[in-house]
Amino acid sequence: ESLALNQEEDAVALKEKEDKIEKLEKESRSIENDLNSSYAKNEKLEEWIQHFSSKLKDSELLVSSLRETLQDTEIESARRDDLLEGVAKSLVKTCCDLKLKGNS
Repeated sequence: ESLALNQEEDAVALKEKEDKIEKLEKESRSIENDLNSSYAKNEKLEEWIQHFSSKLKDSELLVSSLRETLQDTEIESARRDDLLEGVAKSLVKTCCDLKLKGNS
């Protein structure tokens, strides 16, 4: 009877341990799935980061190019303003000279 009782207790203890092992295995699989999901999300985020980093670099290059173009345009505009001012002064001088010749 004592032996049967010990066997029964051992069987109950074994069943509890098996249940505990099964529960731990399920938790382990769940954690592994969560990790795999996290890795996949991290990879996707890394792709997005690389994509936007590339776009940012392209934007920075474009801004730099636009600044250079603006600077070149401002320089060209100032040069043309100087030329127009010179032409205007020359026209005024020519008109004054013609007026003086006409009065003579």
